[in-house]
Amino acid sequence: MIIGTGIDLEPIARIENLIKRYEDSELEIIFTKDELKQCRTALNPGLYYTICFSTKESVGKSLGTGLSDINWIDIEAIIFKDKVRVNLYNNAERILKLNRITKILINWEIIDRHVLTTAIASR
Repeated sequence: MIIGTGIDLEPIARIENLIKRYEDSELEIIFTKDELKQCRTALNPGLYYTICFSTKESVGKSLGTGLSDINWIDIEAIIFKDKVRVNLYNNAERILKLNRITKILINWEIIDRHVLTTAIASR
């Protein structure tokens, strides 16, 4: 049973500029330490940062709250070659349990230097 869906489209250049502009302490407001490590060591860091950012946006929407009630680091994206898995913490995890969501399916693709992510929350 589908509980919610979310979609996000992010320009890779926008996130690359964000990464260049901010210090690590500021980036840790948006990205978990593991995400930062994963993105920095990727062959294409800008793409990985954008996938993480866009995943957070689409997952928040699939939970029905967006990121208004969830801290950025409460959603953690783990990127594999062909998929993304998420870990939820704190308020994001509370919303997941409250809505009895058992699975969040993430899909991403690149479209004209943008990352499009979709998230489907289900039980």
